[in-house]
Formats: sequence, structure tokens, C-alpha cells
Amino acid sequence: MSYFNDLYRGLVVIADYAAGSVPYMIENGINGFVYKRDMKKVFPIIENLINNESFRKEIQINAYNHMINKATPELVAKRFIDMCEGKETFNDGFCSPAPIIKSKWF
Repeated sequence: MSYFNDLYRGLVVIADYAAGSVPYMIENGINGFVYKRDMKKVFPIIENLINNESFRKEIQINAYNHMINKATPELVAKRFIDMCEGKETFNDGFCSPAPIIKSKWF
């Protein structure tokens, strides 16, 4: 989950959709990029980030804001405790149900 730290630092994350909670933490094209098995799709993303500074900065700001608004340690801990105590269920984000993602990349 090192990409969590990268999002907190405002770095642009490009990750495979089958890697852990990537599909739930990264909104493709908003706060990072998600690709599915085809590395050829990654190169245009990288090229755009290199050549378009304002776009890159927008993604970086969105990544940081996403983490400080939805994934602080305090929020995650509170959600976990509330879930364990049966106080609340969540439809999205941490402690929400997640379907199993089948990946055939290996």
C-alpha cells in the first residue's frame, strides 16, 4: 500500500486495477490513474503528465485532497471501530464491502 503514502504526498499514482484497494482509492484520471494489464496504455498517460504541467498539478492536488478528506488515520480508525461495534455500515471508502476482483494478469 505504498501508493497510499504517494497519494498523501501529492504524487501521481499509476497502478494496476488488481493491486489491493487501487480501484477504491484511485479515481481514474481524477486523483491518479488505473490501468488493466495493458502497459501500452500507461505510456500516453506518462507522456501527458510530462508535457502538461497544469494537468499534472491538478492530479497531484486531487490526490492529496482525496487522502486528507477521506483517508486520514483518524477517519479510518473511527470507521473500523464503528464497523466492529455494529454502529454503522459504509457504502464506500474504508470498511465498505468490496467485491473480489478477478485478475488474469499472472
